[in-house]
Order: sequence, then C-alpha cells, then structure tokens
Amino acid sequence: MGKVPVSAPAEEPVTLAEVKAFMRVDTGEEDAKITSLIVSARRAFEHHTNRALVAQGWRLDLDSFPCGEPICIPHGPVSEVTEITYYDSANDLQTLEAADYQVEGLPLDAPRITPSVMAWSWPPVQPQLGCVKVAYTAGYGAAADVPDDVKFAIMAMVAHWFSQAEGASASQTFAVPLHLEMLLNAHRIPLLA
Repeated sequence: MGKVPVSAPAEEPVTLAEVKAFMRVDTGEEDAKITSLIVSARRAFEHHTNRALVAQGWRLDLDSFPCGEPICIPHGPVSEVTEITYYDSANDLQTLEAADYQVEGLPLDAPRITPSVMAWSWPPVQPQLGCVKVAYTAGYGAAADVPDDVKFAIMAMVAHWFSQAEGASASQTFAVPLHLEMLLNAHRIPLLA
C-alpha cells in the first residue's frame, strides 16, 4: 500500500513576498534560495503530517480490497475521491461505479470508503501488487484556504533553514526547533496500521 502523488499543487501555501516580509528580507538577491526553501518546507510539512496543503492529485495503491473493512486513506484533508480502479479476477482493468461505494464525511482527514448498500462488499480482484487504485484530491483548496498556523509553520521553517544554511551540517540545517515540531505534530494525521 502506498500514496503516490499524481499532480503537484498549482501554488505554494505562502508566497515569496510573504516569506520575505516575515524574514525582513528587503533585497532580491536571495529570492531563488528562499523560493526553493518554501517548496522544501511545504514538502517537509506534508510528509511529516500526512497532510496536503494546497489541492493536489494523489493515488492510493492497494494490493487488494480490504476484506470486510473500509478503505482508509491515510492522508488529508481529502476533498474528493475521483476514481477507484481495480484488476478483476480475469485480470481486466475495471472502474468501480461511484454508486457502488460511499465516502464518509468529505472533506475529512483520513476518510473511509465503504461499499454501498447496493454492492454489500468489494468485488473480487486479481491477486497482484497494486491491483486496486484509489484516485483522490487532497488539500485545503487554494493557498488562501490553508490555516494561518500552518502558513506560520512554513514561514518559520524557511526562516530557520535560511539562517542555518551557512556553516551548519545537513542534520543541523534541516532540524526544526521544538516549537515548530509541536506545530507539525498538532497537524499530524496518524498512519493506520
């Protein structure tokens, strides 16, 4: 089982101008470096929290449908499940009709997908790695929809890494202070066993 990014966000959760104002940087000499750190901070935040910030496409690959259990997407916030495909017992690719499943509580962190009352159970599949694929959209929407404390965490990570970049080892550079670690953990979606 694994999450696979399908499409990148159209924008970052914070702009270069917002980060420069936060860091009190007035010149454009470091713009490329700061822009790169914004992307790195967003990716680190998303990885640590299992959360997408700005809307982006994802796919969950499963080796089968869960026996008598819902499909749990260990990611959030999920705004839409766009498609569920699978290889049937004849090894033909099939698309599960939207009427054959229901998604509980969108938008939601770590939503659950269950067979609809009409379907009662998941269809049989060809036993193989990644035979079930769930396509979905995750993220708060646009950058303007990202919570302010998340934006603060991204800007603070950029500022910390920017200030540590000269003369620090890689482990020192990419470590984050305790207050940022606490912010990250407050937004973390636990991985399901």
